[in-house]
Amino acid sequence: MPTEKRGVVVGAGVAGLAAARALVDGGASVVVLDKGRAPGGRLATRRIDDAVFDHGAQFFTARDGRFAPKVAEWRAAGAVVSWFEEALRGARGMSSLARRLADGLDVRTGVTVRSVARSDAGYAVTTDDGERYPCDVVVLTAPVPQSLALLDAGGVALDPAVRAVLAGVAYDRCLAGMFAAPWPPALPAHGVARVDGEVLAWLASNRAKGISAVDAVTAHALPAWSLAHWDDDDAAVLAAMAAEVSRHTGGAARPVALKRWRYARPTGCVDGPVAVRDGGAALVFAGDAFHVDGGRVEAAWLSGIAAAAAA
Repeated sequence: MPTEKRGVVVGAGVAGLAAARALVDGGASVVVLDKGRAPGGRLATRRIDDAVFDHGAQFFTARDGRFAPKVAEWRAAGAVVSWFEEALRGARGMSSLARRLADGLDVRTGVTVRSVARSDAGYAVTTDDGERYPCDVVVLTAPVPQSLALLDAGGVALDPAVRAVLAGVAYDRCLAGMFAAPWPPALPAHGVARVDGEVLAWLASNRAKGISAVDAVTAHALPAWSLAHWDDDDAAVLAAMAAEVSRHTGGAARPVALKRWRYARPTGCVDGPVAVRDGGAALVFAGDAFHVDGGRVEAAWLSGIAAAAAA
């Protein structure tokens, strides 16, 4: 009798969850490991007192014919709602979509993967607490530098040409500030506004968005400013961003929290997953960096589906 394929997916963002679901639907036994407290990656919603903040991805669109039917399922289940124009959002924040994607999967959060190594069974994924997961398939959806570090730690040497392709993927950083701030009528009523200046890229009102009962504004800094101030302490970063939020909203912005997205948006994307096969074992790199339209939720989902097919 054929044995059940065993898979480990590293990373419980959109790509990892999509890959895991497709593998499970194909008959595989799959474990998803993620170091975060909850699945979703940049589908991140945070509650602080009475305020609710989407502090990563703010919305997504469904333009690809393969993605649209899945989005229709999520809408029917109440996990996703329309926001403005083509934009869709999680019903109670973007983490609502993450929870829907993770539903029914074996997702283990708060788990840090230490290495990925070859084994007699194919591969072995080892965590910081010493847990070892033998498997036939490994899907790496963490940012490429982190995925390569896991292989280096396990002594897995990639073909130089493959390594060169992966080394070409880079990421912009993003400092994301959360503020108690008003949303004036001069800004778009739906709650998202691109702004001018050298500090911020855009502002979003979580209250106008419909997920926070009180004033709660998310601000993402521009990549160049984020990189230049990455090592500044939180208070200094928030003070500088708060001044800009106040300038654009016309009211006093009170800093609430800061999130540092080291791998916020990929640059130099690869068109499709990168798969390495050796006998019955498969190692696949996926994520929003592995799609020509990288950086979007839709791109991450399509990459996850393609990764499962490549495995």
